[in-house]
Formats: sequence, C-alpha cells, structure tokens
Amino acid sequence: MMHAAFYPGWLTNSWGNGDIRPFTLAITTARQTAIDRLMAEAAMLGAHGVVNCRVEVRYPEWGAGLSEFTAFGTAVAFEGQPAPARPFMGGMTAEDTLALFRAGYIPLTLSFSTTAYYVMTTWQANYSENSWTNQEVPDFSRAVYEARDFVVGGLRAQAREVAADGVLGAEWHMTVDEIEVERPAMGGWGGGYGSGYGMGYGTMQSFRDHIIHLTVIGTAVGRLDGKHPAPAVRPVVNLADHALDLNAGPVESGETLANTEGAPVEP
Repeated sequence: MMHAAFYPGWLTNSWGNGDIRPFTLAITTARQTAIDRLMAEAAMLGAHGVVNCRVEVRYPEWGAGLSEFTAFGTAVAFEGQPAPARPFMGGMTAEDTLALFRAGYIPLTLSFSTTAYYVMTTWQANYSENSWTNQEVPDFSRAVYEARDFVVGGLRAQAREVAADGVLGAEWHMTVDEIEVERPAMGGWGGGYGSGYGMGYGTMQSFRDHIIHLTVIGTAVGRLDGKHPAPAVRPVVNLADHALDLNAGPVESGETLANTEGAPVEP
C-alpha cells in the first residue's frame, strides 16, 4: 500500500465548458505518484507483479481541499523464475491474471485517465433546473459526453505509451461538485443582448455551475514476448470445475475431492 496526499488548489473557468487543465494535471500527478510508489515497493520486494490493484481517494477533514490517493495491491512472485526489472501491475485477481498468461498476454500496468470538467450553466439550463416538471438538461448531458470522450482519449494515449494491445476491466468513477457563481443576466433581464449563457449586460444573476470529476481506470495488457514466460502454476483444487452443493452437508469420512490432475485430495 502506498499513498500520496495532494493539494491541487481550486481553479475554475466560469465563462465556458472544458477541462480545467491545472486541476486535472494535479490529480493525475497524485494518482500516478501513488501507483508508481506501489510498483517501486513491489520491485524492492523482488515481486514479479502486483494483482488486485486499486486506487482509493479520500478527502480528509483536517485538510481543506486536500486529496489523498492510496494504491493497494498484492505483490506476487513465481517460484524459480527471476524477477523482472519492472513488475507487472493489474487490477485483476490472481486467477484472472493466470488465465491471461495462459492466453498469451501479460498485464503491463494500471492505465487511467481523469478530468475535472467545468460545466457552465446556461440561462436555459438554469430555467430547467428550477422547473416544476421532470426533464433532461441537454447542456449537462452534452458536457458528460464531452468529459467521457476526453478521458477515453487519455486512456488510449496511456495504453499507446506502454505499447499495450488493449485495456481490460475498465471502471468508471464520477462525482459532481456544484459551485455558486454570478454572471451578468441574459439580455432580456439585464438590459443587453445575450446568447443564453448569461452574458448580457446589467443586472447580475446567480448560477449554479458544476465540475464533473470523471475517471476511468483499467489494466493495460500486451502479448507475451518471451521476456515474461507464462508461469507454470496450477491450483490444487479448481472450484470452477466442481459444483458445490451448499445443502449437501459436511464431507463424510472416506469421501474425496478431485484436483485438476484427477488425483484424489483427502478432505
């Protein structure tokens, strides 16, 4: 387990939609720092890789605006094989990782992409939010799609950097912050001309803008190239091949279970 505490500051762009680049770079750096430290610890232990990796984010009460990124995982080693210079890392279980090896692929690293995407509330969206009827807010839906396309592009770029053939087990995490801002009201209210974005002249009007925090994280995988031979590891009992009857009661004396080689294993 390794973690990084980071204070990114609070930067907004209340005059249009888009990625808040300094904020996104800050949280990207913090998350990558936690992952790099986990990999460095695995290498120090002589591990071949880390499985069941995950990254958790916490916002401690003692630090206003502070974010803590903690990377967890289980270091694994294959008996009788030299440790690589750079351990592999993935979010899959040990069983799924072995299945990946047998299929001719290897987990390379955790790939992720994130954005802090500012959504400016238009006059029309502000009206919809205060409506008495249920309805879609098209501006916000469009912003979610834009943020999604942004992080998918970043994930693909990271996969290309490590020469991966693809990314498995992608998980999405999204939170939305609401912030209060004031802008000149629309022309009809403020005495000027407006485009629907509250950009007229005259009276100021309060708007509730939003910041979408969207992250996608998965395991980048590549083909085995001979440098990472598939480990010769076999489970003692393959539960996937033997249906378990939970109502059958305990195993009686003299009964046996079978392992994957067909030899009996005494209970």
